[in-house]
Amino acid sequence: MDLRANMATFFQKFAAKQGLSIAKLQIIVDVSRNTFYAYVRGKGNPTLSSIECIASCLGVDPIAILLGIYDPGSSEVSVLLLNTIRCVSELTPEDRAQFIKLFIREMVRLWDTE
Repeated sequence: MDLRANMATFFQKFAAKQGLSIAKLQIIVDVSRNTFYAYVRGKGNPTLSSIECIASCLGVDPIAILLGIYDPGSSEVSVLLLNTIRCVSELTPEDRAQFIKLFIREMVRLWDTE
């Protein structure tokens, strides 16, 4: 996974779907022209704080930028999934096993009703 390439993809998709030029997007996110164009080319190396500020300006989750996803609605699903994975990874092995059993049981129940 290349986070710089993901970030570049995000900015290109965001600009296209919003009908914005990259120059206009640079003004919106309030980052210097050279720095932002480096991001768009997948060459920049922003701090996490910078990514959070840019995400705030665009009204998106910082995870969407890092994943290179701009599809309104679907990025929320990705963020929820990543948060769930993070939370499950922090469980003890016994609790993780219990979570998996309950998760599988619930998925089977949901699929059986269709």
